[in-house]
Amino acid sequence: MKVLLVNPNLMRPPVSPVALDILAEELQGAGFTPVLLDLAWSGDVQADIDAALRQDYLFAAVSVRNTDTSFFPGSDACLQTHRQIVAHLRAAGLKVAVGGVGFSIAPDAARDFLGADFAVAGDGEEAIVALARALSNRWSLEKVPGLVGLAPPARVDLSRRPPLSRRFVDNPRYLREGGQVGVETKRGCPHGCIACADPLAKGRTVRARDPVAVAAEVRALLAQGVDVLHTCDCEFNVPRQHAAAVCQELIRQGLSDRLAWYAYCTPAGFDRELALLMRRAGCVGVDFSADHGDPAMLARLRCPHTVEDLRATADACREAGLRFMFDLLLGGPGETRASILTTVELMRDLSPTRVGVSLGIRLYRGCPITGEVDLTGKNPSAGLEYVFQPLTDPALLRPTYYRQGSLGEDVGEWLEEVIGGDSRFFFAARSHNYDGNERVSQLIREGARGAYWDILARAAGD
Repeated sequence: MKVLLVNPNLMRPPVSPVALDILAEELQGAGFTPVLLDLAWSGDVQADIDAALRQDYLFAAVSVRNTDTSFFPGSDACLQTHRQIVAHLRAAGLKVAVGGVGFSIAPDAARDFLGADFAVAGDGEEAIVALARALSNRWSLEKVPGLVGLAPPARVDLSRRPPLSRRFVDNPRYLREGGQVGVETKRGCPHGCIACADPLAKGRTVRARDPVAVAAEVRALLAQGVDVLHTCDCEFNVPRQHAAAVCQELIRQGLSDRLAWYAYCTPAGFDRELALLMRRAGCVGVDFSADHGDPAMLARLRCPHTVEDLRATADACREAGLRFMFDLLLGGPGETRASILTTVELMRDLSPTRVGVSLGIRLYRGCPITGEVDLTGKNPSAGLEYVFQPLTDPALLRPTYYRQGSLGEDVGEWLEEVIGGDSRFFFAARSHNYDGNERVSQLIREGARGAYWDILARAAGD
């Protein structure tokens, strides 16, 4: 029996739907026939859905990677378009299941908003097979892992999962038109950063894959001509020993000289030895969740690292020859213009390849920050044009941002002046929101490959 797998992500540049590669392989291994409808390439979404619906399916599964762009100013266009896609599928009489990492941040509310028949929170590997078997055999749905309303979020033991072939999604096209392809080595994050939604979506316990299986997947992608990758992990170097094991396996299998890859990492525990090992394994760039450069604000945001860690990280990357970016999250509770100035000066001193600057923190229901700030409007996120009132959207599905009101309504303009013409800084209002970034898309069309921040940096001659 056929199952329709739908990628509804219309962002540009397009991002490879790793989840659908995984789900397709699981379904095929269980005796079902996965059919991929990748709307990332669609010129007419409704027409392409109608064409796909000329076949019969047991059900359709829609993977929600993003609820929104998470950059201010932002919009809720992702969920809005996903809702239309779900409605179109259901109007044709097809049962629809939804899930995915973005969906899993607020699964109950997202299920109701999208109007799906079924919804799975957490990991989907075992859930999609269980759902397919239940529907094909008319069994009860009670044993479907992660089924919203019946079970807690699903958490799979990734250490026991076999290597992935990555043969269902058109990954070579994603490299050509998206600049990179994702690969996952682990899920979950144990850190308590107050604004991060990763633990909501992926859990607080790290579940790591077998490094041999990761390397086998990389080998399969290389065989397709895909040689530029980016890790999808919350933080590649958590735990450190697993990151080192993955690097060692890539080197042992002779893959490190054939590819270039990027990673998300935390500055906590990132050291010279790991930086050198990552570089030997083919890593060329790292995006660090620095968040801030003021000691008091780092503590306030409950970051696992210190200013000293940021300095050590910068030194390690430079010694290893790794290009690196520090992402900042400014405007949180307790922020002052003085703490912002301290951070900007620290970044100038450390001189990473690029600095990503977000002013305003996206609130998610369940994140610690959301329970700490005033959501009544009595102390609002002053001056933010796209703040949707939490009182009318209690689940915070629509992009709602907090910014310390005492910073003043002109803080964005002030920060622009502070940054001045320093090209190392990507300010979200100008260049750090990659969705719809025509400059990045053009550079990819011209042959650039890699993480978007690095594509822009190299184009600028840095």
